[in-house]
Amino acid sequence: MVIGDNPDLSFPLSLAGEKCGVSDMAACVTEEPTAAALSTVCCTELLDPDSAGPDELISSIVAFCFVVVIPGLILLVRGLLLGRMWTIRPTRGLPCLTRAQSKTAWGKKRWHLRVGFFALDAFLGLFAAVVTASLFSTVAKVTVGRPRPNYYALLFYTEHTLNGQDFQHWSITSWPSGHAATAMSGLVFLAYVLWSDLVALVMWRRRAHPRLSLVLVMLGGFVVALLPMSAILVGVSRIREYWHRPDDVLVGFIMGFAAAHWAFQFAVLLPFRHEIGSPEWKMNPKWLDEEEQRWEEEDEELRLCGWRRRRARLKEGGPRTGTSSSAGGDVAKGPSLQAVPPARVAEADDSARKLDLYA
Repeated sequence: MVIGDNPDLSFPLSLAGEKCGVSDMAACVTEEPTAAALSTVCCTELLDPDSAGPDELISSIVAFCFVVVIPGLILLVRGLLLGRMWTIRPTRGLPCLTRAQSKTAWGKKRWHLRVGFFALDAFLGLFAAVVTASLFSTVAKVTVGRPRPNYYALLFYTEHTLNGQDFQHWSITSWPSGHAATAMSGLVFLAYVLWSDLVALVMWRRRAHPRLSLVLVMLGGFVVALLPMSAILVGVSRIREYWHRPDDVLVGFIMGFAAAHWAFQFAVLLPFRHEIGSPEWKMNPKWLDEEEQRWEEEDEELRLCGWRRRRARLKEGGPRTGTSSSAGGDVAKGPSLQAVPPARVAEADDSARKLDLYA
């Protein structure tokens, strides 16, 4: 195989940690190869039927775990911490606390601002981001058919290897980088979700804990920034191993970022577009004060759920006692519970009327 006037396509392959160009592998398949040539790593890997093939620092399986499995587990833990995987419409048979949360979520649509976005929406968004980036990058690869930087080495390896691997089609799928696109899509989407949760948490408690809110923003922003930086490292590894050129990786980053941004807007924000797109979403101080007051009222409603349950117990049979009588007189069998004062019952009734959850 003659390289000719295309030095840009003559970068080496990585075989067992060794950089092997066409000339290094050609010394193994001559009519009379020398013992020194056959003892090299390049020849050993080329002529070994059980060879694993060219090295990849981040293979497709590792990239899948890095982009889909790990972010999915993080979103699962996030959903468990939030306490709910999806909303439930308020019905007559639900417990008091669940009904209050459901009424808030489906009625005022403000529950998202307190605890972030629902885990189900986040899972759908992650799936949409990764699938969209992978689909567009694959279509672009097949359509453009740009040779990889190690194009000649891949063809030579395919022609002379004994392990049966065929990289002929793979050698012309350089533009854009699929690893860069999928990594950027999954990790940027995760960064979007975590940052939104952090902003909602800080805005919720910024008045009560201003210093803690500042620390959370700084630490949370640093952690969130590590996610797209990790995606950048994936692209750098593809350039370092001569699988892609810098512009291939750059276009993959753009595709992945666009897919993540679209998925976040479509899967997470679209159901609440009428609120998020409103002028109040600009986070002006007056609106934040109103929201904080509304959150305090909702906290009061949730607290009154305890009065509702206590009132129901009081209505069941009146005060309970732990005493019993015998033939010889009253003998105490346990601590007696005094009757609840009428004022407490009236207070519970008044609290229940304020929180009309069963209407």
